[in-house]
Amino acid sequence: RLINNEINMGLGRCYVKGIQSAKKGLYVYIPGDNTWPDESFEQLFDSIGNADIITSYASNPEVRYYFRRIVSRLYTITLNFLFSKKMNYFNGLTIYPIEVLKTSKIESAGFGFQAEILLRAIYRGLSVKEIKLSIDDRTASSSKAVNWKNIKNVIVTVLRVFFELRLQAHSKKIKSSSL
Repeated sequence: RLINNEINMGLGRCYVKGIQSAKKGLYVYIPGDNTWPDESFEQLFDSIGNADIITSYASNPEVRYYFRRIVSRLYTITLNFLFSKKMNYFNGLTIYPIEVLKTSKIESAGFGFQAEILLRAIYRGLSVKEIKLSIDDRTASSSKAVNWKNIKNVIVTVLRVFFELRLQAHSKKIKSSSL
């Protein structure tokens, strides 16, 4: 099925619109920029059943241009630090049970949506399996994902999710223990 938007809603909103239209039990977002070769999809789908959520990271990040690698690495380090995790990547191909997504709060309209969804699922107690997948070296350097608009959206999303998952949860925990 093709879902067409009359106006640009942002990647995160399009993802949510896809969730709302989904009819099957599992859901995966596949970017249309041909970054992931067919073999990577086969490996990803072969991992279904090994955990509640199957997510991925690049086995060959060196094919991406240098600035993109630095930004991605800093993003991952920051998220791991803020949320006390040890993930390899937060924006890879990821398969979710559709019911998890349909009952998740997803507010980001931009590129921060992938980390937001993954972190919320982890905080709900779902198991996660990360697998290494290769990205296509011919298309990896042509990505336009790293720009100021996307960086701003990601920063806002990370701060909001950190506040909700870490600070509010910690505050609630303190209040309930003092009762």
